[in-house]
Amino acid sequence: MNMTIHNLDTAARIPFITQLNGHGAIVQSLFVILSGAALMLVYGKREKSIHLGEYAKKRILSIYPLFWVTYIILFVFMTVYKGHTPFRGIHTWRYIYTVTAFDGWLLPIQQTPYMIGEWFLGFIIILYCLFPLLLAIYRRSPAGMMIFAFLVACIPALYEPARLGMSLYTSPMARLFEFAFGMLFIMHYEDGVSAKQGVVAAVLLALLYNVPNGPWNFPLNVVMGILWFSVISWVSRYLEKSAVIRNFFFWTSLYSYGAFLFHHYFLQFYLPRYGIAPQTLGGFFLYGMVLIIAIYGVGYLLTKLTGVLVKQILHMKPSRSRERLAEEG
Repeated sequence: MNMTIHNLDTAARIPFITQLNGHGAIVQSLFVILSGAALMLVYGKREKSIHLGEYAKKRILSIYPLFWVTYIILFVFMTVYKGHTPFRGIHTWRYIYTVTAFDGWLLPIQQTPYMIGEWFLGFIIILYCLFPLLLAIYRRSPAGMMIFAFLVACIPALYEPARLGMSLYTSPMARLFEFAFGMLFIMHYEDGVSAKQGVVAAVLLALLYNVPNGPWNFPLNVVMGILWFSVISWVSRYLEKSAVIRNFFFWTSLYSYGAFLFHHYFLQFYLPRYGIAPQTLGGFFLYGMVLIIAIYGVGYLLTKLTGVLVKQILHMKPSRSRERLAEEG
């Protein structure tokens, strides 16, 4: 998508890639579903009620230290590169949006000193805040949680968030059903769906890809995200048998947050200045892999640095496994 924005693509390959990903919507849906599943994996099977203070502390430590470290480093880099501090026309008080990591999410409706995290970071923080409520409803009635999430998701469609400069795709309320689905899924299909269920999901996906664009695009992408998640769950049952594959995904997930924070800024800075336009499909994927490796390398360094700083400044081990393991080795 970034290559398309900066005209670094060939027309022969982009239509297929954008269609497969629903112009970015499918990956977004997978992120939302996976976020709900990951939280439920930790808290769903505990018999005692969630301790809100401890929950908030873990979420804060898992999100903010690495975000702040990355932002400060890039802020210094841009100051040196430009010869002056960025965002000189923005009032200082607006940095509160950045301190809270909501600058990217609020950017469509408010001028902010945004650099990293995109809209997704503030968006997912809101969903994290809603998780204890969904968990409480789930423990009384799983069906009740899904009905509640569905009804809440319908509200933005009626009130048209576009009037505020936002879209349904960046609305936490509109994506609450996907988040709740991830919670429900991990409790009932922790080991993945069966082969029969996976095949059915794959067939339905193939059929839905033939549905033409229309006002139903958003709910269609939600359903396709759920089906993709089911297919991936089915395939992962076989992939996880390989220790090499398990270790690969463990490592990539360990440093994925650092890579996520850095990748969009890096691509926006690098592609218009130094990017190239591969003319073959093989060259396109090879170039993409080189960029991914470079981005993950920086994510690795940022994560390790954050782990050291958290230990030295707060005198505690980072709560997030990726920072703790990075700090250890």
